[in-house]
Amino acid sequence: MRVLLTNPEVDTLTYYLSAWTNHVLKKTKAKNKYYHLKREKVTREKFESFLTKRPIDLVLLCGHGGSNKVLGNDEVILDKNNGAILKDKVVHALSCQSAKVLGRDVVKNGAKAYIGYKEDFIAFLDNSKRTSQPLSDDTAALFLDAAFTVPKVLLRGGLPNEAVTAAKKEYDRSIRKAINSDIQSDSDQFINWLYWDRDNLVKIEQTKSV
Repeated sequence: MRVLLTNPEVDTLTYYLSAWTNHVLKKTKAKNKYYHLKREKVTREKFESFLTKRPIDLVLLCGHGGSNKVLGNDEVILDKNNGAILKDKVVHALSCQSAKVLGRDVVKNGAKAYIGYKEDFIAFLDNSKRTSQPLSDDTAALFLDAAFTVPKVLLRGGLPNEAVTAAKKEYDRSIRKAINSDIQSDSDQFINWLYWDRDNLVKIEQTKSV
């Protein structure tokens, strides 16, 4: 399988997403061909170039976004104007709100499936671990271990439905862990936002005509 990944690093959260992406790639033993755009290389021009010049099967996006866009390194790399370049591809976007409008546009234009969040993706970070030790941040792990279950399953050849089901189960495990953990805040804010992320993770696929 040929995979295109994007990892801008424009702030602490995107730095964490980049660290988690690298961790997932090291742990995934599948024999895939990877094209990885990182930091300042995550531009619209490079993104479009890879998708038009190479036969990509799976696109894994990490970065900020909105209901009708996904960002790279301080610029929009995906919106309705270039969504057709994802035709016949499976897409996962770890990005705020992009499944609300953009995901449907992308699938309407021929993508096999779009997995993402229909509202903001929320992740809490431990201030004492920021930038220096992202993978040892237990607070972030409650959110990111679940969120990155989707790419883990897809990279191993799993179907979109299987990836989303597995991720929601991982969110449930994180919720149980938060309930019993001292890193949980008195206001139960971690638990509420884990439910939020779990319930806003959606899969959009082409409807099959009979």
